[in-house]
Amino acid sequence: MRSFSSELELDPDAIRRYDICGPAYTSYPGKDRFVEAFRESTYRHWLANRNVGAAARPLSLSVHIPDFANADGSPAWNGRTLRDRSRAARHVGYLAREISLTAEALEGERRVTQVFWDRNVTAFLSREEMRALCHPIGALFDLSEDCELAVAVDPRAADPGMLDFLREIGFSRVSIGVCESDAALWEESSIQSVKMTQQYIRGARATGFQSIQADLLYDLPRQTPAAFHSALDRILESDPDRIALSCPVCAPGEFGARLRLPQARRAAMDIKLQFLAPAIERLIQVGYVYIGMEQFAKPQDDLAIAQRQGRLRRDLRGYSSGPDCDVLGFGSAAISRIGSAYSRNHADMEHWHAALDRDTLPVGGGIVLSTDDVLRRAIIGVLMCQFLLSIESIEAAYLLDFRAYFAKELEELKELEGDGIVEITSAWIAVTPKGRPLVRVVCMIFDHYLREERRWVGYSKVL
Repeated sequence: MRSFSSELELDPDAIRRYDICGPAYTSYPGKDRFVEAFRESTYRHWLANRNVGAAARPLSLSVHIPDFANADGSPAWNGRTLRDRSRAARHVGYLAREISLTAEALEGERRVTQVFWDRNVTAFLSREEMRALCHPIGALFDLSEDCELAVAVDPRAADPGMLDFLREIGFSRVSIGVCESDAALWEESSIQSVKMTQQYIRGARATGFQSIQADLLYDLPRQTPAAFHSALDRILESDPDRIALSCPVCAPGEFGARLRLPQARRAAMDIKLQFLAPAIERLIQVGYVYIGMEQFAKPQDDLAIAQRQGRLRRDLRGYSSGPDCDVLGFGSAAISRIGSAYSRNHADMEHWHAALDRDTLPVGGGIVLSTDDVLRRAIIGVLMCQFLLSIESIEAAYLLDFRAYFAKELEELKELEGDGIVEITSAWIAVTPKGRPLVRVVCMIFDHYLREERRWVGYSKVL
């Protein structure tokens, strides 16, 4: 039996060759495949029958708040002005109503093993409002003793005592956003300095958070590779447990010109590699393990342990070391997953409010997976998390002849095999160290929806 290896190789030529757009596979199929025909009644059916014919899965709760512009219309992230908290205060009542309606629709046990708040919860809500948000969650759901409570924090919006408060109400994991660039950009837009981020990471450690992640953006406007690498070195001094690197996602229109001009696209990737290649080399050098999708963790971190043990999962929040859960998302545009169904809330705030005013769940679309969808979701999940797929395990679990069922896919994988991205034997499909940064390209071959339409432009770049 093949064992897991955490080796990683960044091959610039391979990356340039596969410089395409593709899904991030936090779900399969992606939210762009959801349909309006999935209505509130469909979602209620899945909530009421989620334990029928299967062992009860625990729940994961995810709370989202949109970006509220400031009262003067300036962007909510602009550190020079106060955020418009008055609009957020009204939002809490609607969130509590959605949580209550969802709990009423659930049948069976309500054991929760994960709770997540996005960064806008702490950015826009007062402490009293956050306590109010905790109440329906604690009252209507059964939080397990080892429940993982995670929160994302923007240091620019958090007051000095925020970390102590979050620990007081039970949070033990925190992601801290980092947005580094050159000095001129700092002064111009008042984005937080690396020093502030360092202090916040150290403060989280002193406050008793069990896991601390630093989220770093690269290839920003006016950002230089030298400034980014300097920032990374300073962040490493603060010793976070996890580091996530990400490039801002562009709308298709913003990089459409690059897609039409191959030479411009190559130039853009060359610039991106000036940021990414030394950063990856540095992280590996100081002992971080590559999890996937530009996510790194210390060897003793839960993510790295789960990956070595074959327990790592990829869900709506990204990589997770916890058990397989049904996910309940609360807030406008939030996504839920119940068994073989995904539901998405109205993204439009007025529609979201209106649905809750009618005491109905604010469902704006979704999808019920076919048997083929479930099969492909499992394959993509294993490749994204382990880089190693046992053909025999898939055949045994889904009662099929893998090579017959996926004949077209295996034929297309030969090109990736020729480029050293994958290795294929009678028993295994293995993503090589060189292929791991491009694992999304491998997964895309098994994506039925992409095979049907070849519509890739609306997604982010695979690296």
